[in-house]
Amino acid sequence: MHCFLGKIGRLSLVLALFAATGGHWAVLQSVAWSAMLVRYSHESGIASAVEKTFDGQHPCALCAKIAKARSEGKKQQAQLFQNKLEFCEEPVSDLLCPPHHFSWMIASNVFSEVLGNEPPSPPPRI
Repeated sequence: MHCFLGKIGRLSLVLALFAATGGHWAVLQSVAWSAMLVRYSHESGIASAVEKTFDGQHPCALCAKIAKARSEGKKQQAQLFQNKLEFCEEPVSDLLCPPHHFSWMIASNVFSEVLGNEPPSPPPRI
């Protein structure tokens, strides 16, 4: 059961990333291009079908809908970003003021005081 839930979670994450990066548009566009290749290859040869499919001058109805939906989605994203960016107009000088009282703290070397400056004599035997 735990392994199954882990797989479901990973699949959900992959699908969410796929949708967030616009992968669904790529899948729809691939379907449209495949349908166009099949239709144009029946009318003329395969070389002509490939040329008509990818030259951009012979879009199908699905290609037009995809292009329209993608442009509308980008416009909505731009509007969201325009509405969300709000900056604080209050001065931030209070955050950067130094304290009124300031003094240097003298750091002492505790280890040098404990150990002393001279090595122990006689030297220890191992």
